[in-house]
Amino acid sequence: MSIGKYAPPIAALCVLLWASRGGAAERGLAAYYPLDEGTGGVARDRSGHDHHGTIHGNAKWARASWGTALVFDGQGVYVDCGADKGLDISGGGTVSVWCRPERLQGGIVNWSTGGAWADERLVLAINTYHGDASLMGCLADGRGFQRLGGFGEIEVGQWTHLAITFDGDTVRLYRDGLIVDRRSQGLTPALAGVPLWIGRCLGLGRQWFHGLIDEVRIYDRPLSAREMLVLYKRQAVDRGKDTAIFRRPAVAARPYPDPGKVLIELDVRAMQPLPAGARLRVAVRRADDATPVAPAATSAVPAGGKATIAFDLAKVSPGTYRLNASVRRPDGSLVGEESSASFVWPGQTEGYRG
Repeated sequence: MSIGKYAPPIAALCVLLWASRGGAAERGLAAYYPLDEGTGGVARDRSGHDHHGTIHGNAKWARASWGTALVFDGQGVYVDCGADKGLDISGGGTVSVWCRPERLQGGIVNWSTGGAWADERLVLAINTYHGDASLMGCLADGRGFQRLGGFGEIEVGQWTHLAITFDGDTVRLYRDGLIVDRRSQGLTPALAGVPLWIGRCLGLGRQWFHGLIDEVRIYDRPLSAREMLVLYKRQAVDRGKDTAIFRRPAVAARPYPDPGKVLIELDVRAMQPLPAGARLRVAVRRADDATPVAPAATSAVPAGGKATIAFDLAKVSPGTYRLNASVRRPDGSLVGEESSASFVWPGQTEGYRG
């Protein structure tokens, strides 16, 4: 199987090879499975701690110029990494993985002891128990459990980076480099003596993952949001991901004809951290001649990184308009790049005109 369309440039490949060989120096890296062997029945731990995994089933390898990924057939292929003490990250840690499902099912990275919820000690899986498929996580200690939703839907045939971090107080879920959910940690996962599996789960419907898994990293500390972003960006472009959101605001226009307004939704979470005092700036112009329809609007960047700015278009004629959005420093200089998007304004609803 080829995954050549995700092939990186040579420079990126060199960086990845260096990272694979130099993983032992990375702080808190308990195990690292790049799955770049390309042959054989062993998934080697490149962290330097020798928690090598045994590959079960009729495994195949998908090749690209950055290396390989392991192909999981959904029928029995998985990796058993054992239950070494060094893989017990109960006190706090990070699970990070790239995956590309071909069918939505099975475990991705898991410590499980059985099929009950209290047995799902530390789990990242696609749950199919009730027939549908949902991406989820779980913490459990053998008595209680804490389900972790919030990842959103996962796409078939697309690479997605997923991660869970926990520190005893807070659990954070990451998708493609960004925090998508955070919540209080309700219990400490009991991982002592429990084997780490890649590509298999128990008790969540179809247990075998079907697709590609690559770059599994286990840390005995929670990575920071900044570290997670760096980790994601290191290989995102190689896997066909759009990294433009890290350089400019994500924008969307939502016209509301009755009140005669358009709401501009901005999301700059991926651009953070931003300079102190940074502000959002939005301008709306006619698409054909760039004539402004209203003065540019500015707003402070909310703590959550998402904002909505309203423009009054009650007296603006129907047509196609373009918005430009940017982040500006206090001196007015541009942070990153400017975003633009077009939208159709139908005009204010006749019965609502003043």
